[in-house]
Order: sequence, then C-alpha cells, then structure tokens
Amino acid sequence: MVNFSLSQNITEPLYEVDSLIKINQPNKAREKLLKLIDEAEMKEDFETVVLSYTYLKRMLNPMEVEDRAELYFNLHEKAEGYQEPVKSFVKLILTQEFVTNFYGWFGNQRLSFYDTLDFSEEINKFQFVFDQIIELENRLELLKDYDFKAYENVLIGKKDTLHQFAGLSDYFAYSLIHLYQYSLIHNQGNLKHAGSVSPEWYSTADDFVQVDLNKENLTTRILSLFQFIEKSNLNNSDYLSVAVYQRLHFLHKQFNLAKIESIWRTQYEYFETSSARSKFLFEIAEITFNKASEYHHKLNPEAEHLIKEAHSMLNAEIEKFPNNDFKTEIVSLIQRIESKSISFTVPNVIKPNKKVPLLIHHRNNSDYVVRIYKVKDYDPLKNNSLRNYALEDELILVQTKHLQLKNKKLFQNRGEELFLEPIIEEGKYFLVASDHSMDLHENAKNPKEWNDMKLITSSFVVSHIAASTSLTNNVFTVLVVDQSTGKPISGAKVSLHHIDYRKGNNYRVYGRGTTDKNGFFTTKIGTNESRSLKYVIEDKNSIIDGTAYVYQTGEPQTYSQIKLFTDRAIYRPGQTV
Repeated sequence: MVNFSLSQNITEPLYEVDSLIKINQPNKAREKLLKLIDEAEMKEDFETVVLSYTYLKRMLNPMEVEDRAELYFNLHEKAEGYQEPVKSFVKLILTQEFVTNFYGWFGNQRLSFYDTLDFSEEINKFQFVFDQIIELENRLELLKDYDFKAYENVLIGKKDTLHQFAGLSDYFAYSLIHLYQYSLIHNQGNLKHAGSVSPEWYSTADDFVQVDLNKENLTTRILSLFQFIEKSNLNNSDYLSVAVYQRLHFLHKQFNLAKIESIWRTQYEYFETSSARSKFLFEIAEITFNKASEYHHKLNPEAEHLIKEAHSMLNAEIEKFPNNDFKTEIVSLIQRIESKSISFTVPNVIKPNKKVPLLIHHRNNSDYVVRIYKVKDYDPLKNNSLRNYALEDELILVQTKHLQLKNKKLFQNRGEELFLEPIIEEGKYFLVASDHSMDLHENAKNPKEWNDMKLITSSFVVSHIAASTSLTNNVFTVLVVDQSTGKPISGAKVSLHHIDYRKGNNYRVYGRGTTDKNGFFTTKIGTNESRSLKYVIEDKNSIIDGTAYVYQTGEPQTYSQIKLFTDRAIYRPGQTV
C-alpha cells in the first residue's frame, strides 16, 4: 500500500507552475507541469502526480485542438502505468474532465481520431464515460484498503468534518454517483431512471443493504453505490447516516416521495441514540416549519402550533447534541424562525379630517411606537430626507400611538389594519415607527446613532387635491379634482420641473400654468424629447407632487399612393393604353 503522508514540501514544485499561469505563460506552465509529473512518478511522489492533473485544464487554451485531444489520450494511457490508488485517482480526474470540460479538451470540430472513435456522436461519448465508470466501480473493493484521512488535503482541501468519507472507496463511490447524474449519462445511451420507486429503496440501512439491486437502470446503478457505502459503514453511525441522508435526498428528488416526512422520522428513530440523528430531525423540523407557513386564523387555524413545535425540537436538539454535524443548518433554521420583520403601509394621499388607515405586517415583534410628524414649510423641490428634516428641526410631532403586537414568540407572519386619528391640517407628513421613543432631532446629529435607531418610515400627504396624469399624441395632461366631491378644480397652479444633470442637480422649470374649468392642464412635449418630470400642484393651502415619465413619440405622417388600372398587363409599342 502506498504511503501518502502529507508534507508541506510536496506542493512546493507547483508554486512555479502557479506563477507561470498567473503571468499568462500557459505553454511554459504546461511544459513544466508535464515534466513535474514525470519526476514525481519516478520518485513515487504520487500525491504530486494527482495534484498536477488537476492543473491541466487551466492551460489548454493556447494549444491546438488536435494537440489537446492527443494530450488527453496520452495522459489516459500514462495512467495505466500508475499503481493504486493513483491510477484510480487519475482515471477519475480525466473522466470528470471529459464530462465537465469536453469542449476544453476536444473543441467542437471534427478531429482526426474520430475516424476510429467519433465523439461527435453523443452515444459514443456516453459509452466512453460509462466504460470508465464501470472500470472504477470494479476497483471499489480494492480501494477499501486505503484510509481517506491520508488524502483529504489533496481531495477536499480540509478535514472531513461532515463525516462523509470513512475510506477512500467512499470518496470514489460518491464521485461515481455524481458522474451518473450528469446529463451525458441520463440523457444519452440506454440507461434510464426507474419509472417508480420501491419502498425497500428508502428503508433503514440494515434492510437496504440486503436489497437485491439488478442494476438494469440508472436508478438502481446509483443505489448500488449507496448500498456499497452503507455496507462499508454499518458500524459507524456518523458516516452511515450521511450515506442514508444522501440516498433519501436522491430518491426524493427523483420520485418526489409522498411520505417523505414519515421516511425522515423512521431514519431519525433508527439513529436516535447518537448525534447522527440530527440531520433527520432537521428535515422533520423544516417540513413542520413549512406547514406552519400555511397558517390562517380562519382557514387553517390548526397550523398555528406547528412553528412552535419546530422551534422547540430544533432547540432541544442543539441542547442535547451541541456539536452535531448539522449544527449550522439547525441554527440557521432557528434564526429564520426567530427573525423579526415589520412593515407599515399608508396611502400616498389622505383627505383632511379623515382617519389615517394603517396596514401592519409583522412577525416576532411586541411593543412598537408609531409617530406622525408634519414637515414645516414643505418644499417639494428640495428633495430632503427625513434625517435632514430632523437635523434642521423642521418636523412637528402631531400624533403618537403605542402598539401592542401580540405575536412575540409566536413566530407567525401576521397582518392587521387600524386607523390613526384624523389629521386636519394639509401638508407633508412622515410616519415613523420604532420599538423606542428616541428623539429624532438629537440622534440626527450623528449618522451612526441615526442608523442605530432602525426607524421604519413612510411619507404621505394630507390634501383635498387628487391628480392623475396621461400622455397622448405627445401632449402631457394633468387632471386635478377635489378628493371629496370628485369635481374638477379650476385655477390650480401646476408647474413641471426636470433635472439636467449636465448642468447640476437642481430642478429646472419645464413648464407652468393653471388648470382650466374642467381641471385640465396640458403641455406639448418637444421633438425627440424623453425625460422624467416632477409635477407640483398648488391649490389654496395645499401642495401635492408626483413624477411622470414623458417622451416624444413622433408626429403622425400622411402617405399618398396612386394606383393605375389597365385593360391588360402588357402592351405592344404603339398600342393605346
């Protein structure tokens, strides 16, 4: 058995190859790499051999396609002379390259060797890969003699903390499972997935390893690899549970198992005495959590307790097995369940002396404070933010309401509607919601303190005015009406503004005027013009504003056409038309 003891010196020869690649010298890098492979082979430094093969795809571009193809088959032939497990490593790498990087090696044109092996036919590509997979499958028993830990730095670059590969044969078996799932395999050739699932395929490991798999289809060939892994790890619950978990996910993806929750529970009970069960509990909790998302206080009230149930089982699992291999996923789901969210929605324009409708969507929040501020001397062309208004002391507090949201630790998304007290004075307002009553003016002086307040804000206007805009035949129209009566407002002042960023960031007047007796203000859009306009409407003590995009669609054109009807299609010279 070859000793693959890891050493920092082993990767040093590849530093020069790396350097050549970084300075865009792929030909020299390839020449150096091939020489390095030969030297490592002579020294029986097979770890460097394996690492070197992973570099090859990075230096193919400058080569002619025929040369790349020749290199591929030379490497393939060279691998035959290696001893195990390096021979299998190299064969696996080259097969993976063929599947994932075929055009990098062989291009998309017909090559000279196609006269004997025509890879322009998908079926031939399939057969080549399938033959390589079968060859590697036949070596799995031999590869069971090699411990994975001696190779984990080479193969995965870190420790196998997820307990996936107890032995080197496990690594190869999982790799072959992935190869079987590439489109080249399941879309070409005569290997197809099974039409239906057999209950024994998702049984516990003790029963599954006894199943007679005939390997007649793609599904059973993949399952036979899972069976190999599980047989090898029957006495090691950590590695066994990973194989079972992946087997069930493969089957669920393929067949959309109707009883997946009970299947997860069966496996959870099988591994119940160790932390290997945690991955199955996570799946049960996630299903329970997703069911809870269907909660409705009238239509589906029984789902209300499910999210609490999921939260409890996840926390209990972390407490019992704090270092289980699914800790990251479990903690992430707990955080999703416990995460807070809240939003407030108010109409853009509200009639004076009418209650303010407020829609709240919230999760995992309790007490909240809603404050309404009026902007002093509002100028719609200043584009001030709430913080600037607060900093300049331009906000007047007109209303405060304390909300008691009854969903803390209920973990449910909830919505409710309520009305705030009527606002009489017309103007621009801000709704500010927070879980505190901190002073806006003081905290606006420091950007960090302002951000730390985590305010939820929305702006609206209290006005008797309502307006709509339209663009027809290159004429921009503003219609102004009274919100209460729906009648047109005549004599309202309308001004249009735009920003020409070539001349600064300030608004420039585009047009102005007043509404006619029908409440209309119109203006013609200039030729080849396309811009965003801000419109400002003033009537009595009220101002509203909005934006509209206008563009010139081109003037309608008139075309003339003359048609002449004759008594025949062709005339001889001198004949009367």
